[in-house]
Amino acid sequence: MKSTLANSLILLVVASGTALLSFLDVTALGLAPLETLFLVFIAVVVAIQVVPALMLFGTLLKGLISRVEKRSAVK
Repeated sequence: MKSTLANSLILLVVASGTALLSFLDVTALGLAPLETLFLVFIAVVVAIQVVPALMLFGTLLKGLISRVEKRSAVK
């Protein structure tokens, strides 16, 4: 299960990065190559940070759901 989630997240990051690169290619026609590389670098950093954020959010939701189940079992 965990490997499936990790693989799905990696696939999501790669797919979004590919889509973002094609978008930057269209919008950055007038930019110098270094400016385009800088924008791509920033986009890659943001895309990489999405994976830990989604994992943290999933853990938060899991903790909240298990806390509610424990309270209902005690009562």
